[in-house]
Amino acid sequence: MELDPGGCDASLRRHFLTHERTNRRRHRERRDERNGQRRSGPVELWIDGVLHAQSSTSGATFAWDTTGVQDGGHVLEARAYDAMNLSASTTIQVNVANSQIADLIAPVTAITSPANGSRVSSKSQKITVSATDNIRVTKVELYIDGKLAGSSTTSPVTFTWNTSRIAPGAHTLRSYAYDAAGNIGTSTLVTVYR
Repeated sequence: MELDPGGCDASLRRHFLTHERTNRRRHRERRDERNGQRRSGPVELWIDGVLHAQSSTSGATFAWDTTGVQDGGHVLEARAYDAMNLSASTTIQVNVANSQIADLIAPVTAITSPANGSRVSSKSQKITVSATDNIRVTKVELYIDGKLAGSSTTSPVTFTWNTSRIAPGAHTLRSYAYDAAGNIGTSTLVTVYR
C-alpha cells in the first residue's frame, strides 16, 4: 500500500520520504543478506587505543612492525562495521619483547661418579657427568688426563673408561659443558687412583 504524502505539510513530507528511503535500504540489505551479498563497512586495527590501519575488505590482514614499540603489554582491537555503520569489536592483549637478553650464563657441570680421591679398579670404569644450563646444554665433554675421552649431546651421561691400559697412580677427570650461546662450564677437577 502506498501513501501519497502530497497533501501533508513539508516537515511531515520529509519524514515520510526519509522513512520510505530507510525502508527501501533495509529491504535491499535483507535481500542482499539472503543472497549472501551482505554489505560491510570498513575493518580497523586499533593498537593501544590508537587507529593503526583500516581496510575496506572484510578479510583484512594488517602488518604491525613492533621494532619501534616499547617492550611490554599492548592491546590490539579489531573493529568491523556493517553497512549501517554499526560496529563489533574484539580485543586481545599481546606482549612485545623486542630486546633479546643475551645468554651470558655458562652451564654447570660436574663429575658425579667416581668420587674425588677414589680408587678405580674396574676394567670398564663408569664415569657419570651431569650438566645443566639456564636455557639448554648442547654438548658435554669428558677429559681424562687432559685428553678428550668422550662427548655427548645429552645430560646426564655415563662414559665407560677402560682402566686396564692406564699406568698406576693419579689420574685427572674434568668435564666441560657447552650451550648454544657459546658459554662453557667447567667441572671441578676430580683425581682418581689406580
